[in-house]
Amino acid sequence: MAKEVRKKTESTQARVPIVAILGHVDHGKTTLLDYIRKSNVQSCEAGGITQKISVFTISLEKKTQKKITFIDTPGHEAFDLMRTRGGSIADIVLLVVAANDGVKPQTLESIEIIKDSSVKPILVINKVDLPDINIQQVKRDVSDHGLLVEGMGGDIPIVEVSAKTGKGIPELLDLISLVVEVDGLKQRDALPQGVVAKGFVLESVKDKMKGNISSVVLEQGNLCKGAWLGFKIDDRYIVEKVKGIISEEGSNLCDLRCGCGGRIIGISQLLPLGSEIYILEEKDKDILESLYLDDKEKELPENLTIAEDEIFDSLFDENKDEGTQLNIILKSSSQGSLEAIHKSLDSIKQEE
Repeated sequence: MAKEVRKKTESTQARVPIVAILGHVDHGKTTLLDYIRKSNVQSCEAGGITQKISVFTISLEKKTQKKITFIDTPGHEAFDLMRTRGGSIADIVLLVVAANDGVKPQTLESIEIIKDSSVKPILVINKVDLPDINIQQVKRDVSDHGLLVEGMGGDIPIVEVSAKTGKGIPELLDLISLVVEVDGLKQRDALPQGVVAKGFVLESVKDKMKGNISSVVLEQGNLCKGAWLGFKIDDRYIVEKVKGIISEEGSNLCDLRCGCGGRIIGISQLLPLGSEIYILEEKDKDILESLYLDDKEKELPENLTIAEDEIFDSLFDENKDEGTQLNIILKSSSQGSLEAIHKSLDSIKQEE
């Protein structure tokens, strides 16, 4: 029987604020982050391409808030679950809207993610260096869909930037630090007894050289190499040692601090997307089981959790659907990409 888990009365230590970037495809989210990385030479994490979630942490010089962790999310329609995961873990969300393109479908989806969460939004109007822009229209459209910005009857701050020239980027970083200083960070529950840290899984990939790799963000506590990692897959509770930690760009790390992101390598299993992981004081599956009793994490799509033998039994069942079913084998660079492909295939209309 699982042990009863007691909550610690002490609050968790100060952590790095987590900022997610949401918006429509090609509105300049990754370009914005690329500029931020170039303008902060102390950057310790690297962002990635826009077909996967990536995490990096920058150090700010001469600012009250020393570090900020950014989560870059894809803007394409198929990656909606990735955007939801990125938004759910964040303290602040930057809603990036191109001044020359305005509010688009994934902008509206991002607005709903913000409205359904407790994050603090900032409207970032990008591409202000281009001709034929309409900044006021962007403000009106965003406000008409429920995010009341400054000057439109609300108090959501606005920053006008050009990710290409760097205009407005220093002001954006200052504003993030100010929001953290004035409003504070999202409140987290105290860690249970026997738990030293808690994290959130953003992405999982299988690498030929390093094996299973999972990108995580630490919500509470710190993670060190050699610590006991506890996680759940289906109905199995697994506890094993962390063999290594690397940055998004592949540099070896000794540890991850609270609020920072990185990649755990050498895990026996791919950690489920959107799940929570725990760093335990000792190898104790009873404590781990208790932690997951009231777990509310979303279940993965069936194709990501089905056993391999069931997949192949289904593929080679000659009598199934009497030849009307087309079987395919998908290979992708990550679980997140596979999830997006699965969603896109499901959306294809089929004739009876």
